[in-house]
Amino acid sequence: MSQDIKCSLYRSGTQIAQHLPFQKDNMNVQEAAYHGGQAPYFRCWLYTLAAGVSFQQGDLLQDEANNDPTTDSLAKYRIINDPESFPDGHWEIAADRMVGK
Repeated sequence: MSQDIKCSLYRSGTQIAQHLPFQKDNMNVQEAAYHGGQAPYFRCWLYTLAAGVSFQQGDLLQDEANNDPTTDSLAKYRIINDPESFPDGHWEIAADRMVGK
């Protein structure tokens, strides 16, 4: 199931960009296992066409509207792969939802 979200990008605690649009898709069990996930897992794919922004492993994305149900604060996602950019300008990013952080 896909969800459209907007996030702010943080690197080393500093905000790099905001209002970045993403399509968020939950990873299936096999993909999550490949990336080292275990049950329960909170891994997802994030896709974006954010122009002029680069993403790095370890960057933090904070959802600007949707809350983490554990903390009732804005959801956060940590980039866990080396994000891949494509010639058409889109990025594919594997991320973990930071549960209760």
